[in-house]
Amino acid sequence: MGRDDLTEKEREIMDLICAGKTSDEIAMILNRHIGTVKQHIRLCYTKLEAHSKGLAVAKYLDPGRFKKP
Repeated sequence: MGRDDLTEKEREIMDLICAGKTSDEIAMILNRHIGTVKQHIRLCYTKLEAHSKGLAVAKYLDPGRFKKP
């Protein structure tokens, strides 16, 4: 799985994460419940095969760097 597997909403959330927004800020920007945003973030991490925000951002911004041979 990878960036191409993210939904439009998940990509929107990852863009906001990359811009330094917190989960609370993302919820306010998207007018969504914080629990919904956190669920989307968990799904992003799963799809990006990332165990941390930093790794998720790195894989999202530079997916080619992390391709398996």
